[in-house]
Amino acid sequence: MGKSFPVLKCFATSSGQVKAWCPFCKKWHTHGFPDKITKAGKIGHWAAHCHDKSSPFHKTGGYELTLMSKKEIIDITKSLDRYKG
Repeated sequence: MGKSFPVLKCFATSSGQVKAWCPFCKKWHTHGFPDKITKAGKIGHWAAHCHDKSSPFHKTGGYELTLMSKKEIIDITKSLDRYKG
């Protein structure tokens, strides 16, 4: 059985990349868009780009990226719209 990695949700950009928010270094991690995505939206394993050396992603050997669903993106957008003043 393969190693299990922490999962980060990500979204695709118009420039052909994926972005995921890192809860440890509080920055966007950007990766190239993969050639293959599973039906569940799993993109695969990626090395961590954390600037925070204490990030647990360095100890786990990275993370698994999974695309957000359309519903998740809509929910996040609605949530962010509430903060607009």
